[in-house]
Amino acid sequence: MKVIKLAITLLSRLQAAINNDNGDGGKLSSFAPTITPAPTTATNPTALPYSTTVDGSTDISSRNPTAYASPPTVLTHPRRNDDDNKLDILDFTPHLDDDEPHSVLPDHIVHERVNLVANYTNGIRTFACYNGAEAIRYAHSIGLYTVAGAWVDTRTDKATEEMDCIINLAREGVVDLASIGSEVLTWSGLSAEEIVEYIAWFRQMVPNVMVTTAVKYEAMMDVKNQEIIIPAVDVLYINYYPYWSGYHISLALAVHKAEHAEMKAIAGDKEVWISETGWPSEGSCWNGYAEPSPDNQERFLREVFNWTRSENVVLTWFDGFEQPWKNGNEWCNVAAHWGIFDRHGVIKAGPARVLEVE
Repeated sequence: MKVIKLAITLLSRLQAAINNDNGDGGKLSSFAPTITPAPTTATNPTALPYSTTVDGSTDISSRNPTAYASPPTVLTHPRRNDDDNKLDILDFTPHLDDDEPHSVLPDHIVHERVNLVANYTNGIRTFACYNGAEAIRYAHSIGLYTVAGAWVDTRTDKATEEMDCIINLAREGVVDLASIGSEVLTWSGLSAEEIVEYIAWFRQMVPNVMVTTAVKYEAMMDVKNQEIIIPAVDVLYINYYPYWSGYHISLALAVHKAEHAEMKAIAGDKEVWISETGWPSEGSCWNGYAEPSPDNQERFLREVFNWTRSENVVLTWFDGFEQPWKNGNEWCNVAAHWGIFDRHGVIKAGPARVLEVE
């Protein structure tokens, strides 16, 4: 761990030298995106909609995290062929420019959008069940690996609906990996204990399906989060964003690799998969020394793709389609521009060159 941390420190100093800055290494936390917390309708963790916790207690603050440790599970992986350039998994929301954001689209439209990305990926990951279930069903039917998301936050009623949805979906036999919550420790107001309660609920209802939660690298560096999350999941699913840390594109891969090595060091016998990483192709300004541009998106995708292939790391790339309704939601207006497809469903030139289809 000390060697890894030293490597990251040296990378930061190198960036400082490259840019002749004042030594902050480009780690400009002030450039982090601003997120508005979801409205809270219930915050009492003991009000979760099942009768008791797995260890029989009703007070999660006194719960022993090892009581939630994942049982032996056969870990399945996305199909990977040496002779193709497909991503392992693509973060996927089916909406394009003219669609109502977050709406439930007609099944035939969802199928068309899944077919669009299927030439470039061996699997998809959705973020919410209420509008992602049909994408998971159809993706499974055409042989794609499926990571089904449930969107949970402090709105217990909505979280309950999402949990019911993903439990029923998994019981259909179409879910390879369930991902309960996305960056909830960072943005959604839930503690590690609370998200593990939801994971335990899913595991109790569908014990034969793998389950995890997507966590930012920075949040998983917290020792308490490590002690609670790692025993509870089948695979550690981590978001890495050298762009949001303000690193120059020339250092982005090295930072990514160093951070991933840190996660592997704490994961024990659990595999560590990438749940999100990416680079925006457009934006109104730089984030520290990170420039949003088509060239940088292409370069980062190529470098991460080649590294994960060579080191057998499961890669989930963010994002599939551009999401124009997000403009203004993140620093430098980059929120709409992470997709490898544009807002009309056309593959961008840079990603097309990396993920070349024969």
